[in-house]
Amino acid sequence: MEQGCAVLGSDGELVALEGFVSDISERRRAEEALQASEAQYRQMFEQNRAIQLLFVPSTGSIVEANQAACEFYGYTRDEMRRLEISDLAAGSPMDVAAGISRARSQQKNYSSSSTDCLRASFATSRCTPAQSTSAGRQLLYSIIHDITERKRAEEALEHQAMHDGLTGLPNRLVLRDRLTQGDSHG
Repeated sequence: MEQGCAVLGSDGELVALEGFVSDISERRRAEEALQASEAQYRQMFEQNRAIQLLFVPSTGSIVEANQAACEFYGYTRDEMRRLEISDLAAGSPMDVAAGISRARSQQKNYSSSSTDCLRASFATSRCTPAQSTSAGRQLLYSIIHDITERKRAEEALEHQAMHDGLTGLPNRLVLRDRLTQGDSHG
């Protein structure tokens, strides 16, 4: 970086040049490294197949959602940014607020399970407290795992265990369970 000025004589003629030169190559390298790191993080967040959200814990307002989250919940990115985390959770707003409060006060991860009302899917969520350094505000980072297929497989397995494979009628296990329940009530 160069800075300088002309020294003019009384007749307006250029007499000398004054100035200095500073080597800012180290600062430029640091800025380039920071930009590369930011681009890498942005790419990892946006292109990750895991459903990811950043939200403000005090308000529940969603600050950022990756493409996987938009596809899972069925909203555009702009629509997601207008939502609150409680809009996406199946639990009551009080349950959501309690989980957020635990994560904020203990500075620990918290997990919750929910049913996504829009797609009738099951999801588990893990929120990690994260401090945003750019805006100086606390954010919570949430990774949501779609476990719909696992839940369906569990339900199918449970049905197979409790019903005859040929007729679909309840089997001996169900009969014993119902008899035991009847004995305890009678």
